[in-house]
Amino acid sequence: MIKDIQIDELWMDFKLLGFYWDSLMGGDTHRVEDAQKLLHKYGLMDADGFWVDQDE
Repeated sequence: MIKDIQIDELWMDFKLLGFYWDSLMGGDTHRVEDAQKLLHKYGLMDADGFWVDQDE
C-alpha cells in the first residue's frame, strides 16, 4: 500500500505520529486533524477521517 516513500521520510512520519498520539492522550485535540492527514498520506484513512479497509 505504501508507494514511493523513502525510509527516512517514513521514519520521520512515524515519529511525528507518535508525537501526535502523545498529544492526543494528553488532551490536545487539535492534533486529530494533523494525525488524520498523516494517516491519509499512507492510505490508512480516507479524506473524511475514516479508516480504509486494507482487505480490499
